[in-house]
Amino acid sequence: MSTICKNSNTPEIHVILGPTDSGKTTLVRQVVQNGNFNPLFIDLRMSFSILLDGIRGEFQNFFESIFIKPKTKLETVNELNYELLEKISSSLPNLSYWKNHNISPPILVIDEANKLFDFTDLSKEYKTLFKAFLSWLKLIIQNNQFHVVLTSSEPFFLDWMEYSLHTMRLTPHVVGDLSIEEAKQFFVNHKLEDYASLVGTRMSYISKFVQDYRLGIYEDESGFDPKHSMKALVETEDQGFILEDDLMKEIGYKAVRSLVDYRYLYRRSNFGLNSDLTNPPAESKVMLTPMNQLSLNAAKDLLKKNN
Repeated sequence: MSTICKNSNTPEIHVILGPTDSGKTTLVRQVVQNGNFNPLFIDLRMSFSILLDGIRGEFQNFFESIFIKPKTKLETVNELNYELLEKISSSLPNLSYWKNHNISPPILVIDEANKLFDFTDLSKEYKTLFKAFLSWLKLIIQNNQFHVVLTSSEPFFLDWMEYSLHTMRLTPHVVGDLSIEEAKQFFVNHKLEDYASLVGTRMSYISKFVQDYRLGIYEDESGFDPKHSMKALVETEDQGFILEDDLMKEIGYKAVRSLVDYRYLYRRSNFGLNSDLTNPPAESKVMLTPMNQLSLNAAKDLLKKNN
């Protein structure tokens, strides 16, 4: 994410990938606030249908805050009035303008952007809007107008965007967990070192466990009973992952895709940011990891009982 600040004069579409509760949104907010931007946030967690109205509201507030009037008024729009996008792009200068006038440039941040693809199988109107929005993103980047940040907990989102946009300015970032040593040190600091191996390295789970433990929710390990088991990863627990290609050879593509779609496994692209894994592959091979350490522990318990 630091590349957003370093290369602020070259707009890109930054795709922030990571499992649920891995801190993607918090990280993005911190980076854009420290990077001297005017962030425009749109949250698609509830529905894709709020996209255009969210864009209208955020850009209208931005124009008003810097006392610049768009060439045409950004009136309230209905869900399918995609002409709004053209009005915004025609009202914006390129990035060098903001720097020359000492104004923080806009940066569009869309949370859970994978919702963009939820409507691709519906009406022709939504398909038209979807295509228009993707074309607008490409135009914004080609015209050097502003950065775009898309966060997603959907592991296939990057593949979808690369297929849909065909642009070289699509930069992926992976938000991982703490390193193993960092996670252990956190438990040591809270005098709970015996539980470090149970919870894993995701900060949100660690913090919740420490809080719940102090409330007396977990008296011992038997308190863990998550629903999902990840049998394929039990034998590779020490390294923390299994290669997607290897698992496909054993159980087939459809079975692996099903495990990912139903959140039994997390599909993790390899961009070299793997401090929480042991001996990850050097090449850009896709890895499969547990959704969290708790579900892996549950899988081990189930295997023991069934044997």
